[in-house]
Amino acid sequence: MALIKCENCNKEISDTSKKCVHCGTKIRKKNKERLENKSVKVKSKKKVIIIVIILVVLISGGFLIRNFFIKEEIPQTNIRNEDILQIEILNDYINIRSQMSVNSDILGKVYKDEIYDVIEKSEDGLWYLINTSNNIRGYIASQHDNVPYVKELDVKGNNQENNSNNENSEENINQESNNNTNSNNSTTNTNQNNTNNNNSNSNSNNNNQENNNSNNYEPQLKACLKTCDSGYVLKNEDSVDCYCEKIQQTYVAKNQVIYNNEGVKITAKGIDYSDRNFITFDLLVENNSDIPKVIQRNHFSYVNGYDMATVYSVTLQPGTKSTNGLSYLRSTLSKNGITEINSIKIDFVIIDWDGNGLSTGKRRVTSDWININF
Repeated sequence: MALIKCENCNKEISDTSKKCVHCGTKIRKKNKERLENKSVKVKSKKKVIIIVIILVVLISGGFLIRNFFIKEEIPQTNIRNEDILQIEILNDYINIRSQMSVNSDILGKVYKDEIYDVIEKSEDGLWYLINTSNNIRGYIASQHDNVPYVKELDVKGNNQENNSNNENSEENINQESNNNTNSNNSTTNTNQNNTNNNNSNSNSNNNNQENNNSNNYEPQLKACLKTCDSGYVLKNEDSVDCYCEKIQQTYVAKNQVIYNNEGVKITAKGIDYSDRNFITFDLLVENNSDIPKVIQRNHFSYVNGYDMATVYSVTLQPGTKSTNGLSYLRSTLSKNGITEINSIKIDFVIIDWDGNGLSTGKRRVTSDWININF
């Protein structure tokens, strides 16, 4: 049972009453419904207000919790700081991994000449934990196949410590020299003849001491002593921080003819690493027949044993050539841990063409699977 108010005397009565017990006025149905609707609306407004208050509390609480946990996380500024351990990126780019493994998820990338604070370094020195300016926190590899990807930058504290040790060593040498001099002077006061000999010995000792000091303070070797193997180039060669970097450019493997049938000749030229986003398998395709030809990839090719989707199609008039190659996205290759192509498996389909943009459909020749190693 609910209470409503009498329309005449405005006193509360039961919603089941037909007359007001106070003034005897009949309760009309419309008035009853109006009063009930009003009560429902008031309750609905209260519910909305309560829900809004709960949402505000949850949002503000989440913001405070987030600030509590990440307040010590310093965003990466990419600014040189000699007071902490930092690294400089040497490679064109390095993937940021979720774990210290090339098989873990890729969170983002860092690029050449960028500087990052080292949050943590693995015991074997192969991985660095960093945090980028857009809050990507993850691991980057320090090298691959003995080719350095990063360079550790000097920390001021280490240099100061070395200088302090050198200064202490110099003070000890000077103190020893002063003690020898005092001893010689004492001997001089005792015997004049011995004085001359002692002075001579003192000068000789001083000369020897100076020579020893000179030997102890040899200038730092700045010339690079590294030599690089074939396929690598020496970088920063005028400094002790020199290093060998693998040559990433177009190279010719064997100029291997991988298909030659009915006037169509396909030659594998090599791999082109010069593009930042793609690695390209360079081909030379020749149509030496008297019929226009369309040369296409038949199935998806395999790179280092992994199935790779890529598009390849060239149309050649008689006596013409094409140097178009098969381009693979670096990001797709990286998902399979591929930074260098060692092998490709591919097959082709050669179609006769009517010269007007349509295939005749009468001549379709499919090659066998072709394996190319680099």
